[in-house]
Amino acid sequence: MYDSATGKDVLAYKMWDASHMSAKNEKVVIKYAEVKRGRIAQICNWYTHTEDIGTTIHYFLNKTTPEKLAGDYNFIVHSQVLGIDRMEFAQAIFEHQEVHETV
Repeated sequence: MYDSATGKDVLAYKMWDASHMSAKNEKVVIKYAEVKRGRIAQICNWYTHTEDIGTTIHYFLNKTTPEKLAGDYNFIVHSQVLGIDRMEFAQAIFEHQEVHETV
């Protein structure tokens, strides 16, 4: 991933496989990272189920809410392409952003 504010590469602190949500059997992975402008969620639709190559769209989670995200035109279209209910998808993206340590 890339931070446009700093010009530097950024490593995701978490990846979450959301493929089970896709009615179209798409490979959907959400990558979370901290960048200068805040926390981002990058939605990745992989061309194959085994390679991290495909279309991506990202959102600043600190600048939106699940309801606003679900109402974003590009998010709506992306959700339709993936075959995922947009409100459930937006809520799940927010729910999975935290890193949970296990003991």
